[in-house]
Amino acid sequence: NKMKMKKSILTIIAAVMCCFTVFATDSNESGKTSIYIKELIGSNVEVGRERDLFISVSAVLDHTDNIIEVELNDVSSGDIYIVDSNNRVVDSVPVISGTTDVIMPAPTVDGYYTLVISCSHYYGEGYFTIK
Repeated sequence: NKMKMKKSILTIIAAVMCCFTVFATDSNESGKTSIYIKELIGSNVEVGRERDLFISVSAVLDHTDNIIEVELNDVSSGDIYIVDSNNRVVDSVPVISGTTDVIMPAPTVDGYYTLVISCSHYYGEGYFTIK
């Protein structure tokens, strides 16, 4: 009885591990990783401006093409920066009011980076790693 129970438990564990392996493979096949952008209250956001419900920002690191794609909605004008772990700006792109998509090169040096979206109607940061 104990032997059957051990075999059952091992079979379940093996099946679960196989499922996780399949899901991990599927998510990595696209070569893209979402960068979670956390909205922060920044000093550059217009004083007295209320949060607009239609503002949205998302970013994806495309490992295949070595780019970062940022989708913006109603953030107005400003800049997008990539900052390294030593607090140095390694790249930046200006954002013109009405811009909805920005594509910028991803860093080529391994390390931890911060993606900063600094616009007059929005300030947010996201973190990613280059390996």
